[in-house]
Amino acid sequence: MKRDLLIAICALATTLTTQAQVLQRVVVEKHTGAWCGHCPDGALIMEQILDAEPNAIEVAIHQGDGMQINLSSAIRSFYNPAFPQATINRKGAPVSRGSWAYEVGQALEDNPVVAVSFDSVSYNPATRHLHARIKATFVRDTTGQMRFNLYLTESNVTGTGANFDQVNYYDATPGHPLQGLGNPILGYVHNNVLRHALGSAWGTANIIPATVTANQEVLHTYEYIVPVGINIENVQLVAMVNHQSGAGITQRPTLNSDEMPLAMAVGIDDGLTANASRMQIWPNPANAMVNVSFTMAEMGNVTVEVYNASGQRISVIAEGFTNSGAHTVTWSGRDASGNRVADGVYFVRMYTEAGESRSQRVFMQAN
Repeated sequence: MKRDLLIAICALATTLTTQAQVLQRVVVEKHTGAWCGHCPDGALIMEQILDAEPNAIEVAIHQGDGMQINLSSAIRSFYNPAFPQATINRKGAPVSRGSWAYEVGQALEDNPVVAVSFDSVSYNPATRHLHARIKATFVRDTTGQMRFNLYLTESNVTGTGANFDQVNYYDATPGHPLQGLGNPILGYVHNNVLRHALGSAWGTANIIPATVTANQEVLHTYEYIVPVGINIENVQLVAMVNHQSGAGITQRPTLNSDEMPLAMAVGIDDGLTANASRMQIWPNPANAMVNVSFTMAEMGNVTVEVYNASGQRISVIAEGFTNSGAHTVTWSGRDASGNRVADGVYFVRMYTEAGESRSQRVFMQAN
């Protein structure tokens, strides 16, 4: 009896630990277009949400302009949004911009079913070949049709003419941030523009079993040649697991997601390189200090830096000449100004004098 009770307690503790380590992330799929006069106001609201919620992810789905892609019409036809409206983790009908912040906050409170992460990512700048292995780790027993998907979004997109210049209904609105910027706004900068979905509009079927158990891991690999003209430095990868139980707009929710800058993909350490400098991060997830252990194959200069999910460097935690062998440095969870970073996903990247680069992600979350 005592033994059975001990086993039950251990099983419960494992489940609770797993759940505590899983971040719920929220994908905001915003329907927009350069022709839409209310859309730049929606973009401002979205910027505020992203600043306040590091676990929110924007995907701007364009329609009727130079940034529309083939699957835009399929998604629009299914959800029938007004512009700008957005789906929040595809949990139901599109909502207007005044409700985005509230709905994102509600979705962040959901109990995660699955953790989604990038298990192995590499990008060859010469061939523009992207390899991305996505991992779904289930928190609890789950059934149903679940699908992987991988989005590529691009920021800082500009152009000339009606396909890119942004119509602005607020040009003459006193006190509005868009007042006086013109109508249209010439050279408008479009962010998080959906460029491609490697799993099409609804994800890749028949990869995740119909029945999965707690702590079960499922992997899927996407291969893609990134088209010339897309600036790699401005690209985000957005990995998702979606559930599909029917044809209704409430029956295709996004269960969880993850994102990373494609620029961080070069050198992502998937454990396959034997004869090179290696790096490990622990604990991960972390809520305070993060230890970064690395082994140098030979002596030389090394730099260890921390980047946020947007690819911006926020801290340098080691820099200088290092002997060969094992070393450990720590990151305090603070940026270069000494401010505590927000909960979310960060990347620790190590460069060596030999030209090697290793990157790993770390999850920061409060107790």
